[in-house]
Amino acid sequence: NCDYLLSLAQREMEKKKFDDVDMQYKKALGLYVENYLVAQLQALLKDDETIKALPEGDSLEGQDVQGGQDIIVYVKSGTGKSVPIYYIEVKSRWSSKDSVEMSKLQLEVSAREQKHYALCVVDMHEYDKHKVFRNEYPKEFTEIKDKIDVVTRIGERNADLAPFVKDSNTEVHLGGDIKSVVPQVYVKSESITFDELMGVIENKVREYYSNKQ
Repeated sequence: NCDYLLSLAQREMEKKKFDDVDMQYKKALGLYVENYLVAQLQALLKDDETIKALPEGDSLEGQDVQGGQDIIVYVKSGTGKSVPIYYIEVKSRWSSKDSVEMSKLQLEVSAREQKHYALCVVDMHEYDKHKVFRNEYPKEFTEIKDKIDVVTRIGERNADLAPFVKDSNTEVHLGGDIKSVVPQVYVKSESITFDELMGVIENKVREYYSNKQ
């Protein structure tokens, strides 16, 4: 039945082509959102009254740092020393029904830094794919700001899972490509706004300097 087999092969090729384009779309828009958040975070931090009151020579900035998170907020002293204050993982959501997934490393870092870690879920499922292919992205932060849900307690939830996914030669544990699945129902029930996240970071800065005294 060559015609049938050929039609199956053609459908598979079309599906793969669609999946490749869809992945390109998600990767391009996800990277844009992540970089945009870094830039916006840096701008807001510079204008923040708490940050303006930092000791002379000190500064606060957000940097794109991969490996358990997408963004780390640092306090930089006048001597050049950088101290991490807050960790942010950015996830873009592509369907109104989709959950988001955190990798094993993201799970572990969020559990370790649970009081200094937030998951930002950006709902971009209604954004026009054709604009992405033309490299046309939102030009104003207001276009995506209301689409951001921030979960600051995700580390507490992942801490319950972390003991079972550790690498061990002596203990029974979960292995393979382990992911932490974060349902949208949980995100919506636990989320705060991006502006409220800025308030959380402000408090962490104050806490850092009060502990130094």
